[in-house]
Amino acid sequence: MTTPPTPGLQLLGSVCWHGPGGERMAFDAERRFQLLALLACQGAPVPRSQLADWLWPEREPADARRNLRKVLLQARRLCAELPQAPPLALQGDQLYWQPATDLRGFLHACDAQDHARAVLAYRPGLLTGLEAGLGDDALAWLARRRAWLDERWHAAARQWLGGLRHEPQAQADAAEQVLARDPLDEAALRTLLGACAALGERTRGLRALRAYTERLRRELDAAPSPGLAALGRALHAAHAPLVTPRLRGTPARAVQGIVEAAMDTVADAAQWPVLLQRLTQATHGLGSMFAGCSFTRMQDGLLLTHGLDMALSQRFLEHHQDNPWARPWSTSGTATPSISRCWSSSLRWNARASTKRSSGRRTS
Repeated sequence: MTTPPTPGLQLLGSVCWHGPGGERMAFDAERRFQLLALLACQGAPVPRSQLADWLWPEREPADARRNLRKVLLQARRLCAELPQAPPLALQGDQLYWQPATDLRGFLHACDAQDHARAVLAYRPGLLTGLEAGLGDDALAWLARRRAWLDERWHAAARQWLGGLRHEPQAQADAAEQVLARDPLDEAALRTLLGACAALGERTRGLRALRAYTERLRRELDAAPSPGLAALGRALHAAHAPLVTPRLRGTPARAVQGIVEAAMDTVADAAQWPVLLQRLTQATHGLGSMFAGCSFTRMQDGLLLTHGLDMALSQRFLEHHQDNPWARPWSTSGTATPSISRCWSSSLRWNARASTKRSSGRRTS
């Protein structure tokens, strides 16, 4: 379910007022909307002379001030119409309007070092769609403000991804969130490729690199940097690591519960070998069943694979303990065979039994 916007003024991206009951009023390039949006961005009182110059740069100062007085009346009426909007305040020769805004929420998250919230709260393009008719000074201020906000967002993204360096699955997910907001963020793509290499998820990394390359060529007519291209080649050539992710902080009984639950889900015993294959692939880093785990020693993977193999075999034998092919292992006390051996033995016995039945029918 999508979270409804917080009541207040959306300044990042297209400008819009969100009411507490879901009401919505889009701001366009009319002067009353531009005036309120510029004041909401400032965070402090703004001289009337500056606003008059920003909104009517081609007019004489006296004419510009006269136009501002007319627009002020319209803006005050607009504030009265917007649900829960504060009134437009006049402090001496300065104007002040400070509603709740997404811009303030983003900056507060940055100042509080809440990097994830800052990254997810940001949309590029402050006051998008309100540039028409603004003076050169206003446009220069807006360009500087946008560049400063973009830099703060990229700094928050770097901090967020850096803080997840020991959690490759979470880092990969976060890097994809960053790339969704800035598809040409090379640093985020490098982080994603590194996390995918650690997870053994080559397809995921190469897909992201391909999307980045196509967009870079389409929008900037450029190619990826040599360093990024080298990361892509290394990921493409890498073999699946013969190591296993270890579940940090997860007791053995919990892992056993996961395995048994998976086996119970597959009610048809004929599907158990497929399940074993998938578990083995996950153990060796080829899947994502053990997402968010760290890679450890190769022998750990072999031990876990062997343990899963024996567990599946034991369950398989118990399920078929009354069948003739299973009796030698059930009664001899010998070591439990692998699931593959159990499965092949059952197939051979069933094939022989079927052949005998067919021969009996032909004889009779």
